[in-house]
Amino acid sequence: GDIDASNLEAVTEALTVAMVGARDLDLDLSGVAFCDLGGLRAIVRAADRLEPSRRLVLRGTPNHLRRVFKMVGWASLPNLVVGEEAS
Repeated sequence: GDIDASNLEAVTEALTVAMVGARDLDLDLSGVAFCDLGGLRAIVRAADRLEPSRRLVLRGTPNHLRRVFKMVGWASLPNLVVGEEAS
């Protein structure tokens, strides 16, 4: 599916709810065909709000999203792990 303006609020809310707890967060992006800038920012903001001991781990990240995260420097954020490509 897509992450865009039509569902950004729901995605942001789901990330906020998932952040409760003490463990790392795993986010499976293998089914994401398109993610606009708002969606990317929501993911980065969620990672940035985590305590320093926690990480947001992106799993099944499509190659095009991996490239964007690397290109803009977000792949090197301390609380964000851009995982492997989707199979």
